[in-house]
Amino acid sequence: MYSNLIISLLILSHIIGDFYLQNDKIAKEKAYNASVLLRHSLHHFLISLLFTICFLSIKLTAILCVFAFFHYLIDYKKIQMSEGYCRHSLILFFVDQLLHISIIIAAYPFYNSIDLNKLYVGFSNFIVAIYPILKGLSNDIWVQVILTVAFFLFILNGGTVITRLTLSALSPQGEEETADSFIIEAQNAASPSSTQIEEIAITLDESKGKSGGEIVGILERILIFTFVLINNYVAITFVITAKSIARFDKITKDKSFSDKFLIGTLTSVSVAIFSAFIYKALFLD
Repeated sequence: MYSNLIISLLILSHIIGDFYLQNDKIAKEKAYNASVLLRHSLHHFLISLLFTICFLSIKLTAILCVFAFFHYLIDYKKIQMSEGYCRHSLILFFVDQLLHISIIIAAYPFYNSIDLNKLYVGFSNFIVAIYPILKGLSNDIWVQVILTVAFFLFILNGGTVITRLTLSALSPQGEEETADSFIIEAQNAASPSSTQIEEIAITLDESKGKSGGEIVGILERILIFTFVLINNYVAITFVITAKSIARFDKITKDKSFSDKFLIGTLTSVSVAIFSAFIYKALFLD
């Protein structure tokens, strides 16, 4: 009865756990510190538990524990594979996310017998008595609302991550080797202190803050995602044109920048468009 609602809540919690509770520092530290990876998986368990609190039961808690275990296992294998396939980090990212979401959806049969707990039912009845308009909101409407929030949150931070991974292929070899040297140094240390780990992570994060270009990319994805939903494709050209005009001077003078600008823009736009098409297939078509 509530399977779709539970799945939508778990997908939203996954996006928040992976793209908002996990910052660049955690993402790098968990590559060589098992306790950080374990803590990251625990964060996913807790946020999933919080988002599905209205369905809280022993069965659901057990399912979320299994999800946390698989999250740890998938991330651990991804880290192992990243060492030998660093140039394929974007592919590993997509495989990683696909596996996480697939496990949530694959557990669909186990959600069938899960019902709202009595405490939440009493609370919801109290709220509905105060705001009768909420009584008309069906499970399908709540699913759409929750997944709409999930889609927007993904194109915000998830789009930035995908764009970064795509552009990393264009990074000079020297920069790549410098970054790798810090990771190797951390991995080879017999027992690095927390201070050493923090210094390494900060060094790696120095050039990874939210830049003006990333903020522009976020606004760009929000606009394009919205324009696709309302079938206003002409407006998308104006967004891209306005962005190109703002960087026109640098594009014409710096070939390296123009290449990165083009690839970054196309990647960002693609994330927004594909996300919008998936959303339309789910709810609007």
